[in-house]
Amino acid sequence: MSQFILIPQEKFEQLNQKVDRLVAFHEQKDETPIRMDDWIPESFAQKLLGLKTTSLWALRKKRKITSSKIGAKIFYSVKSIEKLLNKNQE
Repeated sequence: MSQFILIPQEKFEQLNQKVDRLVAFHEQKDETPIRMDDWIPESFAQKLLGLKTTSLWALRKKRKITSSKIGAKIFYSVKSIEKLLNKNQE
């Protein structure tokens, strides 16, 4: 038996945007799959989360996501991003 779930259009559109960002992120990465213990550059984190540099900086300062800086480059833990997304599910 099929079941239907009704959600407000705004929530559906938000979910759709997140799925689109994930698909775009997946299409842009190289052939090497990302493991949960991998680190991604800031530009990928921005595309994945749909956030700007300042927003990622704020999440770093609040220690909501794990980051590492090598020279001028900042990398983010995929695992910490997943935890943040799971924690903020509605």
